[in-house]
Amino acid sequence: MAGNQSFRNPSPRSSGQPATSNANVSPLLMRGRISVLKGMFLFFGGFYFLYFFEKKEEEKRERKRRKEWRKEDKKKNSRTCAEASALNGQAMILNGLTLKATYEDHSGA
Repeated sequence: MAGNQSFRNPSPRSSGQPATSNANVSPLLMRGRISVLKGMFLFFGGFYFLYFFEKKEEEKRERKRRKEWRKEDKKKNSRTCAEASALNGQAMILNGLTLKATYEDHSGA
C-alpha cells in the first residue's frame, strides 16, 4: 500500500519539475517573470533604437541643410562679386563725372 500512496502523491522531483527549480515558485510564475523581463528588454530596446534612428535622421537632415547653405553661400558670393564689380564701375563713373564737374567749376569754363 505504501507504493500506491507514493503513486498518488508524487514527490516534487518526480512531478516533472527539474531538480534545480525552486519548489515555492510555480513554473507558470517563472515563465511570467521571464516574459516580463523579455518585454521590458524589448520595450526599452525599442526606445533605444528609435532614439538613435531619429538621431541619425537628424544628422542626415543637418548635413543636407549645410550642403544647401554652402550652395546658397557660393551663389551669394558669386553674385556679390559681380555686384561689387558693377558697383565699382558705377563709382568710377560717378567719381569721373564728379571730378570733371569739379574741374569745370574751378576752371571757369
